[in-house]
Amino acid sequence: MNAPGTVDAGYRGEIKVIVVNLDPRETVRFERFDRIAQLVVQQVERVRFVSVAELPLGPGRGGFGSTGGHAAVDEGKSGTSVQAATGGTAGGNRYASVVSDREGQ
Repeated sequence: MNAPGTVDAGYRGEIKVIVVNLDPRETVRFERFDRIAQLVVQQVERVRFVSVAELPLGPGRGGFGSTGGHAAVDEGKSGTSVQAATGGTAGGNRYASVVSDREGQ
């Protein structure tokens, strides 16, 4: 069973591991120094967000699912617009509607 957790930077207590035996027919025994858990220590990144009016055009505009082949890019008369795999901006694809509106389609 994989049960990841996060320990806050200010925590000073003991770190414990919850162990669950999923096999009712066999008892699991742990000996001293058995390796039963993994600890990953990671630095907390401090970021500063900058507000911008709009993002620059370029790669990465395809929308959710576009890298997996679930969105189609249509080269229309007035530029590129994103269309949902269900067939255009109708049907509630808000992202495609916003992109089309910005490009004047």
